[in-house]
This record gives sequence, structure tokens and C-alpha cells, in this order.
Amino acid sequence: MIINRCKSIVRLLTEEFSPRVFCGAAIAIVAICLFIVAAFNFVVDPYAQYPSNVVPPIVQTSRAQKVELLAAMKPEPEGLVLGSSRVMKLEPQFLKEQTGLSFFNAGVNFGKPEDCLALLRYYRDLSGHEPKLVVLGIDVSAFSDHNKADSRLLANPALLPYVKDWVPFSDRFQRWRELLSWQQTKMSITSLRRKADSESGDLQIRDDGLLVYTQREREISEGTYDFQSALEYNKREYKQLLLGFETVSRRRLQMLVAIAEECSRGGCELVVFFTPMHPELYQYVDEATEIVARKRELHVHISELADKCGFSFVDLSTIDTFDGDPAQFVDGVHPLEPNTRKMIQRILPGHLTKEQYAIQ
Repeated sequence: MIINRCKSIVRLLTEEFSPRVFCGAAIAIVAICLFIVAAFNFVVDPYAQYPSNVVPPIVQTSRAQKVELLAAMKPEPEGLVLGSSRVMKLEPQFLKEQTGLSFFNAGVNFGKPEDCLALLRYYRDLSGHEPKLVVLGIDVSAFSDHNKADSRLLANPALLPYVKDWVPFSDRFQRWRELLSWQQTKMSITSLRRKADSESGDLQIRDDGLLVYTQREREISEGTYDFQSALEYNKREYKQLLLGFETVSRRRLQMLVAIAEECSRGGCELVVFFTPMHPELYQYVDEATEIVARKRELHVHISELADKCGFSFVDLSTIDTFDGDPAQFVDGVHPLEPNTRKMIQRILPGHLTKEQYAIQ
């Protein structure tokens, strides 16, 4: 019955209007619908990709937060932590105890070399000089060209100008193409329902840039935290992230070269390390992906660059390299302070002491 009624409507329209008018009207209706969908996603902006800021996004906006906090930090920090969320638990206070330098943790969610380069240059323009010490954590997965530049970097007017020439046009256009995607539309609806991320109260960023998991850390201390579910999520996440990772990105290697050269010219001590994984996740990605082969390839490139530019490089990708504790992870990739302190102590020996920094 419904089909017959639809046929009757189509017949009526085609008899009443010429085919050209009918097609034009249909195209106009489709265009209007697409415009409404795009406008809806632009205004709601669930992934913090656009400048609307009308509805709280469902993702973390650490880039915008770190830019504001770094600009407000007085006196300016003498050292920077750069990298992804996997370095956001490196404590500025503990680094100060080890080096005598004040620090700011500028790690950002899904941070890649372009984020690190942008934040380093942002610091330089704020202060007029390079920091004295940069601790740079590298995720091997960030050197896959299949992992596009983060849309939150592309939407940040304070950071994008520093790396715009490094980001392919396809990456820059991606966020506009996603205005019409079903996934983003679904997340826009979810964002309106929640009004904010359900975990927004769990993740807090302190004035020195340190990340605090208020709810999860409390559950860990109480013994009620569901670590296994978080780990299973990471397995699915990293299997997807590492799809098609057949060679190390030359473009992102060049960004690392730019970071090393800018630090060297500015008299900044640079320490680079591979970020760790929980042993169970590391074993899984070793068996399910090519990440270990890519890590070896990247290790060779960075070692050669370290020799050339005079910075230090340490592989902390497995917890045995720093006597880490598998129980001190919030999930498969985010170590907690008992582990990050051991990591800091592992990468700092052999570098400038407190007294040497003071002389400089």
C-alpha cells in the first residue's frame, strides 16, 4: 500500500512538472538537507574541530587548554614536556626536583610531531627564546601517515600557523569533509543529549599541565577500577590506528629533525624517548600488527639523528627498560606517577645536572 502511494505521488509530480523542474527541485531539496546537516554539525562541533564553541565537545580539548595555561604561567617555565596524552603524567614538580628547572607539561591528546613542533614554537614566541630542557615522548604509532593531523590542532588559531606548511591539504580538508559524515552527526546528537562528555569530571588538567584522573585514580585506590575493559578498548583502538602502517612517515621524521635543530640552535637540551605500553597490550600489538618492525625502523632513524644533532634518545617502550610496574597504568598506554617517575630517572642520568643548568 505504501509503495503504491509513493508511486502515485511520483506520477503526480512527473505529470504536473517537467522532468527538468522535477530534477531541479529534487537537487535543491537534497542540497538544503546537506546544508542543514553541515550547519548542525558545525554549530554543535562534537570533536572540537570548528570555532563555534556553542556546545561542550565530547572530546578533550587539551591543546586549547595547554595554550591558555602556558600563556598564563608566570614566571615562564624553563622546561617543557612534549608528546601525546601518554606523557601527560610526567610531573613538572618531580622534574624540577631532578633538574632544578621549572616545567610545564605540554602533552596533548593524540599528540604527533606536528603538535610538538607547534607547541615548541609557540613557547619560543611567548618567551623570546627556546626552553632550557625539552623532554619529548614519542609514540611509534604517531609516525604513520595513515594517522592524520589532529583536527583539534587544525582548529587552533594559536598553534596551526606554526605548522601549516607541514600539514598536507588532505589533512586540513578532512574536518570540513566530516561535516557531512554520519559518524559526526551521530556524535552531535550525543553531545546535545549529554551537554558534556560523561568523563569530563574525571579528567582535570592542573595549572602546570599535569593530567589528573580524579574518578579513575580513586577507583584504582579503592580496588574497584575495571582495568581489563580499558585494556580491551586499547587493543581495538591500536589495531585500528596501526592499519596500513607499512613504513615510517618521512614527513614526520622531518618534523622531528626540525625540533632537534631548533633546540640545538637555541641551546636547548633535548631528551627523546619512546613511550611505554602495558605488557599485555604490547604483546597484543606485537602479534596483531607491524608496530614492532616500525619501532625498529624508527629507532634507527632517531638514533642517527641523535648522533647528528647531539640529543639523547632512550627506548622505554617496554616496562622492563625502567623497572616499571604493570599495576601502575590507568589503561594500556597511560602510565601513572609511580611509573613516570621511574621513566624520568631513567632518561635524565647523563644529562645536565642542577648545577650545570644553573651555570647556563
